[in-house]
Amino acid sequence: MSIPSIFAKKSDDRQVPEIEVKGATRSRSSAKTTMRKTARSGLTHVCQYPHARSSSTWRKTMRKLVFSYGVFRGINEIVHQVDTETGVRIFGDIFEDRFVVRHIVGPGEGALQETYEYSCDNDYAEREYTRLLKADPALQWLGELHVHPSGSPRLSRRDRRTARDVICGSDYVLHPAEFIVGVIQRTAGPDFEVFPVLFSKANLKGEVLGVDYGK
Repeated sequence: MSIPSIFAKKSDDRQVPEIEVKGATRSRSSAKTTMRKTARSGLTHVCQYPHARSSSTWRKTMRKLVFSYGVFRGINEIVHQVDTETGVRIFGDIFEDRFVVRHIVGPGEGALQETYEYSCDNDYAEREYTRLLKADPALQWLGELHVHPSGSPRLSRRDRRTARDVICGSDYVLHPAEFIVGVIQRTAGPDFEVFPVLFSKANLKGEVLGVDYGK
């Protein structure tokens, strides 16, 4: 099974990440993960569901992104270690009404973290995910959270386009049925807020999620 990883933010567009898809292939028997890089020119496959109905039109309650014990503190430490762009990958479990984050993988020592540009250390992410899978082969990759400059809590157009490409791509990496993309905003405390949006094949425009920080 292959898993794409995304988001390398370009300095010439402060809210727009350049698409960079890397795959992680996992064997359930060995729980081994490998990464491969695809072209940075972006994905060409277009997925359209003109008659799809947003899940927000029939759900009685808003679904949530839920942080398990210790996750908020871990993200908070990563976010405030630097004053530049940074991010985390989130892993956990999917339920009908919530996405529970049990593990995070930070940027890594080799990450690019600049004022308006961020790209994680994918070798580090590969090693960490492999380690997590050995202990929990059912662990699911839920999505990516990344910092935006203060006052920019919304996903950029390219953030949204990238999420749709992950959902609808036709190459030989995993394209999950649901994928969370979230913007992190630093706040005083130190603290942070996250603004997650869930993308799915049924709702390519995205569904805003509530957040339970588990504090």
